[in-house]
Amino acid sequence: GRYVVRTLDDGFESNEAFNNMVDEIFSVEALSLATRRVMTFDVATPLEDVVAQLRSKQFKKAPVIEDGRLVGTVSRNDIMCYLMGILAE
Repeated sequence: GRYVVRTLDDGFESNEAFNNMVDEIFSVEALSLATRRVMTFDVATPLEDVVAQLRSKQFKKAPVIEDGRLVGTVSRNDIMCYLMGILAE
């Protein structure tokens, strides 16, 4: 995302106005920012399937579950690092 830095000179009437904005920002709950479309992978999912699904759904990462419990995440970056490690051997 793009961030805009504002100073008191740029439109905040006071430190109180700035502090109120900061309080409002930090009062946002995680769920309101969370992705609702969640795809998960079982720990036994073959890497080929993980790659195909992440690519087709245009996801960057997904939770990995075992017996219904979260045990980690897998990301495109994780996969690339793994593959680069194999190529470097």
